Amino acid sequence: MGIKIVHKVAGYPANVIFLTTENTRNLIEFINLTGFLTNNEKLPGDVEERIDSFQTNGRFPIKTFPAIALLVIWNLLCLFQFTKFYNGEVEHGSFIGFQLALGILLLVSVSTLTVKPVTEAILKPGRTVKDLGVSLYFIIALSAVMLIALTVAGNLIAK
Repeated sequence: MGIKIVHKVAGYPANVIFLTTENTRNLIEFINLTGFLTNNEKLPGDVEERIDSFQTNGRFPIKTFPAIALLVIWNLLCLFQFTKFYNGEVEHGSFIGFQLALGILLLVSVSTLTVKPVTEAILKPGRTVKDLGVSLYFIIALSAVMLIALTVAGNLIAK
């Protein structure tokens, strides 16, 4: 189910295990084909710097401030909606707080995917949209479906 790496690098846990759902023999063969297991040469300086950058920045590719800011905005808009609802100030079928939260999440996600300055503002240096994997596409799809559903539901309830 996994591959245990035995190493001599100071500052790293002694047990480094990579879990996989694939055949571990195939994975080891692929690693061997890259030359990783037999390479005794020193890495080029730019490669070494890039590895150090990834290791010091952590594995989460999004900068801390944008992640926290988006979370705070999301929670404030949802809290606004809940407060209006529990105080009886919401018109029947009005989900504006939730719709704004989903709209902002959708806008930021699509912008991260397509607008270079937004991507640079949100991702850590040296990271790309590929580092987010399919999670960005999942967030886009889910927030779009939820936004459409809330809009349609709000219109149906209001009638």
